[in-house]
Formats: sequence, structure tokens, C-alpha cells
Amino acid sequence: YKKEFDNTAKIIYNDSKVIVFTINLASSVFPLSLICMSFPAIKLQKRRFAMYTSILIDDEIWISESFRLMFPWEKYDFELVGVANNGFEAKELLLRKNPHIAITDINMPDYSGIELMRFAKSRNLKTKFIVISGYDKFEYAQEAIKYGALNYLLKPVAPEEAEALLKNIKELFDFDSGIGDTT
Repeated sequence: YKKEFDNTAKIIYNDSKVIVFTINLASSVFPLSLICMSFPAIKLQKRRFAMYTSILIDDEIWISESFRLMFPWEKYDFELVGVANNGFEAKELLLRKNPHIAITDINMPDYSGIELMRFAKSRNLKTKFIVISGYDKFEYAQEAIKYGALNYLLKPVAPEEAEALLKNIKELFDFDSGIGDTT
């Protein structure tokens, strides 16, 4: 974005939100140029890159969307790289993105969350699963744990639960990769 004032001053906003002023004061005797570069318009924040990738899987689109908005992905160094609304999409997404975590509904019409966990295991994917269910059945939780689920949550999921979940998973992943605080 450029803004010019009487051909003597320009304000340029570039992608990093930095203002560059260029002022040309010309006279017939002494041409003078004053250039002030990289003057910050706002406090610049270092670009954060997600360390961990995640996908959401739920056959109810409104639940996927609410989870997408509720989970504080960036705060805990996660990037949501995909959303699947059925098991077929989920299998393709798992293979294409190979995410660190998959947050999945356990009970879906075509593939259950458990079947997706089996599928990921059969393909030697390292994806960790968080299973979410609207059913308070011990058998579901037991089956999820059998296939290595990191957690089992009941719907509705509160924002505090979502944040605590990502915080705990980040700490676990950081520890496993040697990044975490070992004191």
C-alpha cells in the first residue's frame, strides 16, 4: 500500500507492517533527500511457525467448526492443517498430511474413530489420537485406549478442556522431542 503526499513524501506499508518514509525536498540549488527506512508502525512480533500439526474429524460439521474455533491452536504451537467430515476424507487427510494429532469423533456413519486409529496404525503413521464422544460408554474409552488414544473427552467440550488438552499434548510432545523443560 502506498500513499503519496504532494510528491514529497511517501508512506509504504509492506507485508511486515513496516512503514517506510521517503521525503524528497528539492530545490534548484541544493537537492536534498531524507530517507527513513524500517520505521515500525506497530510492535512487530516474530513470526511463529507451528511445531505440531493437527486435524479434526467429525461427521457433524457444526461440531468440527466449533472445535476449529475453540481450540487455541497457535498458543500451543499447533497448526490445524485439515478438517474431515467423514471417515473417507479422514483417511485421505491422514495419509496426505500425516499430522501429529487427530482429534476425532468416535461414532461416525462410515468409519469410527477406532477404525481410523487402526487404519493409521496399519499404515505406520505416527499420528496420536484424541477421541471425542457424545456417549459416556466405558467400552468406547477402553477401546480408544487400547489403540493408543492420548485422551478421551466427552461432548460437549468446554473451552478450558480444549486449552488444557493442547497444553498437555504440547508438553508431552516437547518432552518426547527433548525440547521440554526437564528440571
